[in-house]
Amino acid sequence: MILKCSLGADHDGEKSATACNPDDWFIMNPKRKAFHPHETYSKNPWLFSHCSVEAFKKTLAKKDCVTRKSNYTKAELDDLNKLDLKLPGEENTLNMQCQIIMGRGSVYCGVCTKFKCHCAQDVCSIISTITFSMFSQIQ
Repeated sequence: MILKCSLGADHDGEKSATACNPDDWFIMNPKRKAFHPHETYSKNPWLFSHCSVEAFKKTLAKKDCVTRKSNYTKAELDDLNKLDLKLPGEENTLNMQCQIIMGRGSVYCGVCTKFKCHCAQDVCSIISTITFSMFSQIQ
């Protein structure tokens, strides 16, 4: 959301970014997804699509890109500023992140190198540290 308003990029598949398929899972994808170890690795979730890059270039080429008035309301800016004060992972507890991935009743197990959750049905699942960091920004 910050990138959209700050640098002019829409979510992939929406408005000015309809040429970019949201199913390619670039950063500006409008949906959230958990990445599991059994899936084929893709670098896309850590890259911007060509639609986003073009939007960034257009915005930065404008003379007023740093001086124009924000489209955010005061309340929205206050909410964004609160987020800026938190480090990744501080918005949601480890148990909350585990529940987002595994469902209600799941808890974080405290493993040093892996993000391990116990499902409500007493089934264990280990999800890599990368998945943990991907969910640290979910509100």
